[in-house]
Amino acid sequence: MLLRISYFGLLLISLLNPDIGRAQTAHPEVLVVYNSQQPDSLNVANHYLAQRNIPSSNLCAIAPPSTDRLALSDYTTYVQTPIQNCLQTVGTTRILYIVLSYLTPFTIAAGPSGTSSLDSYVADIWNQYANQPFLVSPTALQPYYADSQSQGNVYAAFQAFSAYRALPQSLLIYSVWRLDGPSAAIASALVDQAIYAESKGGAVGQACLDGRSGDVTQAPDASYLAGDWDLHQAANLLGLAGIAVVEDVNGAEFGTAPAPLTCPNTAFYSGWYSYNNYNDAFQWQAGSVGWHLDSASALTLRSGSSWVPNALARGIAVTSGSVDEPYLDGLVRPGGTFRNLLEGASVGDAFLRNTRWLKWEVLNVGDPLYRPFPSGKPPFQPPQPVNSFQLSPRELVGGKRSTATIRLSAPAPAGGLIFTLTGTAGSAATIPTSVTVPGGATTATFNATTTAVTASQTPVITASSPSLTLRNTLVIDPLLASLVPSTTTASAGLPITATVVLNGQAPAGGAVVTLATDNPNAAIPPPSVTVPAGAVMATFTISTRIVTTATTANITGSYGGATVGFSLSVVPALASLNVSPAIVNPGQGTSLGVFLASPAPQGGATVQLVSSDPGSLSVPATISVPAGSIYGNGYATTSPTAPGGNITITATYAGSTLTATVTVIGTSSGAATFIKMDAATMGNWKTAYGAEGYNVLGDTASYPAYASVVPGGQLFWTWTSSTNDIRALQKAAGTDRAAAAWYAGTSFTIDINLSDGKAHQVAVYCLDWDGAGRAQTIDVMDGSGNVLDSRNVAAFTNGQYLSWTISGHVIFRITRTAGINAVVSGLFFGGPTAAGAAAFVKTDSTTMGSWRGVYGADGFNVLGDVASYPAYAAVAAAGQLFWTWAASTNDVRALQKGAASDRVAATWYGATSFTIDVNVADGNTHQVALYCLDWDSTARAQTIDVLDAAGNVLDSRGAAAFNNGQYLVWNINGHVTFRVTRTAGANAVISGVFFQSQ
Repeated sequence: MLLRISYFGLLLISLLNPDIGRAQTAHPEVLVVYNSQQPDSLNVANHYLAQRNIPSSNLCAIAPPSTDRLALSDYTTYVQTPIQNCLQTVGTTRILYIVLSYLTPFTIAAGPSGTSSLDSYVADIWNQYANQPFLVSPTALQPYYADSQSQGNVYAAFQAFSAYRALPQSLLIYSVWRLDGPSAAIASALVDQAIYAESKGGAVGQACLDGRSGDVTQAPDASYLAGDWDLHQAANLLGLAGIAVVEDVNGAEFGTAPAPLTCPNTAFYSGWYSYNNYNDAFQWQAGSVGWHLDSASALTLRSGSSWVPNALARGIAVTSGSVDEPYLDGLVRPGGTFRNLLEGASVGDAFLRNTRWLKWEVLNVGDPLYRPFPSGKPPFQPPQPVNSFQLSPRELVGGKRSTATIRLSAPAPAGGLIFTLTGTAGSAATIPTSVTVPGGATTATFNATTTAVTASQTPVITASSPSLTLRNTLVIDPLLASLVPSTTTASAGLPITATVVLNGQAPAGGAVVTLATDNPNAAIPPPSVTVPAGAVMATFTISTRIVTTATTANITGSYGGATVGFSLSVVPALASLNVSPAIVNPGQGTSLGVFLASPAPQGGATVQLVSSDPGSLSVPATISVPAGSIYGNGYATTSPTAPGGNITITATYAGSTLTATVTVIGTSSGAATFIKMDAATMGNWKTAYGAEGYNVLGDTASYPAYASVVPGGQLFWTWTSSTNDIRALQKAAGTDRAAAAWYAGTSFTIDINLSDGKAHQVAVYCLDWDGAGRAQTIDVMDGSGNVLDSRNVAAFTNGQYLSWTISGHVIFRITRTAGINAVVSGLFFGGPTAAGAAAFVKTDSTTMGSWRGVYGADGFNVLGDVASYPAYAAVAAAGQLFWTWAASTNDVRALQKGAASDRVAATWYGATSFTIDVNVADGNTHQVALYCLDWDSTARAQTIDVLDAAGNVLDSRGAAAFNNGQYLVWNINGHVTFRVTRTAGANAVISGVFFQSQ
């Protein structure tokens, strides 16, 4: 019977294996780092210390502000500095391995993509390998890396990490791992699995290697084929060690036909490629080692669709993944890694030895001390000579020379062994016609000379003898490699920088790269930039022109017949000007926020502000945006005597101008008539209140357009964020409830100004959740402070609603008369919510992002731009996160912005599902369209259910293949909830919501 590791299986390993908990060799070379704010983090750390006999003095506490992602400055403060202090305490050179425990952060906002692996930064915590984040891909190999040539069967002799660190010239780097995953139990079981497997002589099972490009034996070992060559060689090496191997070379991966649908008894795996996805095709054995070559395999670590958390949840013991785009060269190389493991190396040594770069994208999960083959496996331990064909260097700039070496596993026969040499016809490489390994010798060398090229070439050199054929690939590059901008979206009128990158050192006198633009009205580089002699890069400045709409310029660089470039979008410098609230009472203030189209330059940005009526609305003269940020804020105040009306705020920066409107509600005499006190409805407000709008404290607020609501003097408290207790208020979109409150020790106020001139019902929900003997008085006053009505509330442990009909400007004053404080848990406008109804209209895959004139005539929310809902609709999303793929683009799949001429691709998303609650309060039927966009893949599929207020499904539709955008359209009335559920791909997504009349 096959063993598939599960939570129960992991527990059995811990309980039944006599070697778990048995005294282990002491390991003072390991530093264990835990999150002092997370008890489970310490529990996992202590478990590891105990199981591996690590001194308690090697326990290191950090207190980061997040368990997932940190700003670079927060990494320095909360991670780098405290770990450095711990290292200095226990001995910086004594420590070889740093293990980060459960619920420590794993990403940093740094690097060219904006996300890097925190673990990879900790590996170079003393900044001896690189003293700052890379602006482009790293240009230097980390010093412990051992390069290999898969096609040529060339591998460096294994050197233990401890031996490397003992060298006088070694850099002070560390092998960094983490015991982490979907739960503390899974994180702890990683070390238990390792010890269990070692006690049984190592991992037992078969190996599954998953290529994607067919038979590569005749193909060059270059570009993406290099990944397939590495996997093919890993299969060969594992097979030589007597391990059963399943090698798949279909484009599909394990679990998807025509590839094998399962990989039973899995001890070892590596393969590719589906983005941010896990195929549940493996039966992981105790001590299993595997990783997926995927740009997002560790995009999430403890949940979601990424490969790493799903493999961990299903029982893998050791894995590795990327938190963002690492390029193929940045991933852990399978061939060399498995070879080192077969030589008896620990995973902590083998993975680091086969990782090219630090301060990059990769993190490793598992116990670094674990040896899947504690004694090694023949023919790798003891090592045996092999036939190989080495090129040194294998990759070079055209015009340089490579030395080729043929090595035999046994001496050549008397008279020598002659190899006929051939290369790819028409390439820039020149080789002799043959080379001879002398009799009794094992090596022969020859030179491969090259000429300059204008594009990369990958000639395969074949060495053939009657008894043996060897191959390797020479990669010949032009000197000019790339042109890398500091940003691909530039603010009009502000400069950006770009960097010329070479594939080798610039010659004597430097490399003069000619620069050009196809749109000088948008962006202008200098005529040329010189990379100094001996350097590999040079940075220059591109100036931009003032534009009123997003404009594209293609910037190119040319040298030696090669041309590289990038596309730059020049956009108005100001992206948006926001005011909140936009409707205010006289004497009330409003927050101002400005967003730039791209990060502010060095020294920051200063945005000028002007009010159209400074006597009524006073605004700051400027708002500052710090260097590197896109956001700045300020505050505007209205005069207590300001008349009603609209006031325009104008923001100006770098030739770009935006406006926003603040509406001041004129004072009107308030009126209030008490309706009733309701102690029966309890938390079930949807059946009785809130048809026009609501604020469920602890959940969401969705006020009607006619109402301005401003609490004053209150604090906020959550008793429970999720419960099924019927006293707690129903959440707007969820199925559970929340118990929270505004509160004050003496009193607080809720200022409500109705601007439509009509009377509306308002209900206040009072809840003495914790039975504190509360009693309070609620006074309803007009804008001048005159009391219009007063009610006493007591014994409201089960909740009480007090409702009034109000008009104009009124103020609710809640005053404690007994108990510890005065409380309000909810505020509701209108009576019972209308029963929801929904009728599906159509699916539209042709309009794409060009929604204007088709949808949204009454109102819309273009994610990443602006929301402008109609007055009849209250909209509240729940369970969603937000992501921007492209803040400005002309791609027709992206939604048109509400006012600007460019487009935006952004989304609400959820790993499993999220909801959009829509309450139509005018009694009419309206059309609602949801825009689904699979911007960055073709794999997403999802189901959209339309539910009524009771959770009954009114309609259900599937959406798939929507990478070009797809609208799903319904006619709805009353209160409905759209539930968006992922069925395939990375997550569930919605990029826009649109309203209009039938």
